[in-house]
Amino acid sequence: MQKLTILLLSFFFLSANAQKVTDPALSGRIQEYLAYTKQLDFDKAMNYMHPRLFAIAPREQLVQSMEQAFNNEEMKFTFDSMAIVSISPVYKFAKASYHKIDYYMGMTIALGDSIDLKNKEMAAIMLKSFQAGFPKKKITIDAANNAIKVSGRELMFAIKDSAVEDWMFLGYDRSNPALISKLYPKQVRQYFKVL
Repeated sequence: MQKLTILLLSFFFLSANAQKVTDPALSGRIQEYLAYTKQLDFDKAMNYMHPRLFAIAPREQLVQSMEQAFNNEEMKFTFDSMAIVSISPVYKFAKASYHKIDYYMGMTIALGDSIDLKNKEMAAIMLKSFQAGFPKKKITIDAANNAIKVSGRELMFAIKDSAVEDWMFLGYDRSNPALISKLYPKQVRQYFKVL
């Protein structure tokens, strides 16, 4: 469940840059999703997730997991910057359409009083913990503000198939190959060179 939560966390850092999106329907969906994400309204944001995910974990469980991760007294999340880096041309496979979306995200996690990042030992523990939770991301300790900054690029896919009427999204966490193989056909992963 922890890997699934990390996948969802990375997914929720997506943003829209309409000038880079040539499909108006996709652009609109990204903008709507972004608004709910910035508001940390996970129930509404889940309306933009492809139902393949709910075959692995129930929607209610995912919403609860996200709310527990983002809405607690010890950590306050804010999104500092989000931007689409690129959106691939559409790829069609087995009556489904896919766009690969590469995006950049930056966020700040303000920590509660029980964690003091001015304590160098505590800061080192938190740094290692966040590096494990967000592999290949830049993790910065902001001891003056008792906060941790996380930034880097992420990958997700927009999917439209017979199960949905509109573009839906799924994150792509390379560190969880078992989940990825359940969510994405091998031919799609090969086409986009994300194996």
